[in-house]
Amino acid sequence: VSGGAASRLHLLRDGARNWRAVDTGMARGKPVAGAFSVAPWRGGAFAVGGEYTAEQAPGNAATLPVPGAGTMHINPAPRGYRSGVACTARACIAVGPSGVDAWDGKRWTTISDDGFDAVSIRGNVAWLSGAKGALAKIEFAR
Repeated sequence: VSGGAASRLHLLRDGARNWRAVDTGMARGKPVAGAFSVAPWRGGAFAVGGEYTAEQAPGNAATLPVPGAGTMHINPAPRGYRSGVACTARACIAVGPSGVDAWDGKRWTTISDDGFDAVSIRGNVAWLSGAKGALAKIEFAR
């Protein structure tokens, strides 16, 4: 995924050598804006980002419905710039300096106003990391 002048998701066409770029439709045109994280989701991909110098301004989110799709679908914006995302089959967790939110495919739900930089999901647990060694754990119902 890339930001800046052209915010794009880069995909392997044949799984080996041939790449193609898909325009994310997200904020772009500035070196500090665009897509910043992408995760596999529901057979496609989910990307988040925004403008990292405007942490409180609405961020960006976009979905690539299937790997062969030529364009991404812009989703409603999360509460702020989001630097990381990880997904389960049911939802995506997006993190950034202004908080943590969950996307269920229709709407955002606020999880926390505490800022984090990265997120990873394994099984029914999400691990979040942030500034000064901050860590958090979110457990999903099975």
